[in-house]
Amino acid sequence: MKLTIGMIVKNEEKWLDKCLSAIKPILDNVDSELIITDTGSTDRTVEIAKKYTDKVLHFDWINDFSAARNFGLEKAQGEWFMMLDADDIFRSCDHIIDFFNSGEYKKFNAASYISRNLVKTENGDTYGDILAPRMVKLYPYTRYENAIHESLNTFEPPYKNLQDIADHYGYYYETDEQRYNKFKRNTELLLKRFENEKDTTPMLYVQLYEAYSGIGENEKALGYLDGGIELCKKLNSIVLTSLYFYKVCHLRNEQQYDDAISVCDEYFKMSPKIRPYPLTTDGEIYGLKAECMYALERYAEAIDVFKKFFDIYKDIESGKIATYDSYLISGYMCSAVNIMPLFNHFADCCIKSEKFNTLDMYFSSYPFERYSFEAKEIYTLVQNELKTADYFSYANIDKYYRNLNDNAKKISTDELFDRLKNANKRQMIFDGISRIAEIDKKIGSKLNIYKAYLSGTDCIDEIGNFITEYGIAEDIDFLFIILNMQYDISPALSIAGLDLKQIAYLCCRNIEGFYEAAENYSISNISDISVLPNAAKFYDYCISMRLMDNEDKSEDEKKQLISKLFSIKSKLNERYKKEISVKSEFDLLVDSVKKNIRSYIYSGEYEVAKKSLEEYKKINPKDMDILGLELLIKN
Repeated sequence: MKLTIGMIVKNEEKWLDKCLSAIKPILDNVDSELIITDTGSTDRTVEIAKKYTDKVLHFDWINDFSAARNFGLEKAQGEWFMMLDADDIFRSCDHIIDFFNSGEYKKFNAASYISRNLVKTENGDTYGDILAPRMVKLYPYTRYENAIHESLNTFEPPYKNLQDIADHYGYYYETDEQRYNKFKRNTELLLKRFENEKDTTPMLYVQLYEAYSGIGENEKALGYLDGGIELCKKLNSIVLTSLYFYKVCHLRNEQQYDDAISVCDEYFKMSPKIRPYPLTTDGEIYGLKAECMYALERYAEAIDVFKKFFDIYKDIESGKIATYDSYLISGYMCSAVNIMPLFNHFADCCIKSEKFNTLDMYFSSYPFERYSFEAKEIYTLVQNELKTADYFSYANIDKYYRNLNDNAKKISTDELFDRLKNANKRQMIFDGISRIAEIDKKIGSKLNIYKAYLSGTDCIDEIGNFITEYGIAEDIDFLFIILNMQYDISPALSIAGLDLKQIAYLCCRNIEGFYEAAENYSISNISDISVLPNAAKFYDYCISMRLMDNEDKSEDEKKQLISKLFSIKSKLNERYKKEISVKSEFDLLVDSVKKNIRSYIYSGEYEVAKKSLEEYKKINPKDMDILGLELLIKN
């Protein structure tokens, strides 16, 4: 067996089902087992656990987390062991699954995943990421140590840092009482150890700092930071790196940027006995220093520090730098999931310092396609990219494009097409998009449509072909062109599975002048009556969007704003009812004519039947029954 996943639980019905459902892909796809040790639940925890495993153990709680975890660990059968908490909810387990199924796990002794500690604040949710040192190769002597903040004693190099994220809700307190109760429990256990180990265990200072800062007792928290720094210097302990890290973070959070920069500089002067070679925390400190300089608008200086951050990050990402200190800190900028805000600040520094050559080099080579980032970060990245491309007359835009992920590529090209409205730079932007079109056939097709549209040339056939091949959902701007140019909207609204609500939202939110184009559209342009219900629904969603956009207006003003849209929606419904009614009458007439023709045939009046059939073919030539009637007449 490759893997044992071990947990301890007590009254975790709030989270456990979500937690275990999220790791089920591991249990289904990796040769593995799940061992859950219950320490006295009185809710549905055990019942939920038994849905996922038959290895549910019972342990009497003795105020010692390691003892409880070791009870389950002793039963583990896997080559590797993975620690999990009930309030860890994985977003994806893909990297963990691949790590074991590819055989890569055989090259390492330990591995981590990203634990995203979510915190509820007055200003909304926030989080801090840590590389959770929770996966180890299992030896007979592997054990948990420490009654609280327990850790596995065989977490040893070489390490593999996996990029799967588990949202951790252990610090997501709904009330101050919850926060204080957990603080009280933790500090009582920590202070008991501190009495006997304050001169020998530097990590206690980090843990007490985190405990007191978690409830806002900053003075006590900083006291433990400073005390820990002094002890680490005496002991030459690597824990000093994490203490410096937390001190810089604290000063930065308090907007004491100059002091934070001074502590960063002090960090790099520490004894080579502690820092004999580059550490993972070096990257974090460079990132923090650069961010502080950015906040102080010291843009030119920040550029050089950002460069050092990106240089060391490459070595961390490749695994060249994989040091234990990274598991002692909570923040973790050196991650594919957290690097983009720093890059965007770096880009802003370059733009404000007019260091476009530097930024051009990074945009031309940096592998953004490997990174996950939020929509707002994608948008900011694209804006910085296009500012740089504009400076170089879009000469290198294709190089930038190659390095983006799919979402960023979409936003980038949408922005470029939107900029074609600027007649002064239109030809230059056309040339830039043409460079992208050489590596993306879809962009080439879209470019041809825009060239025709902007020159006033009919392009409905090209739009129809584009929609047939690629659909409309990814290129909603074509809906605007269709409406604005009074083209037939049938091809766009006849696609199966079309999310009309989402498309209406995107059109109304993102396309300037869309409402006006929709209001002025003539429904007589619609050739396919089967799309009329879809068109009416689409207009209904547009009406809803316009009302949302103007919810602060009076009722009369709202009625006036939606009157034209509502009128078209009504006309669409009326036309559909009329067309369906006409169609029904036609069908009745067709049935009557064909019945008469058959009567003529059966009564031997073949010439009359033949003449009637010729007349019928003129009005309904595609009727499949015509061939059969012709055969009856001949025979």
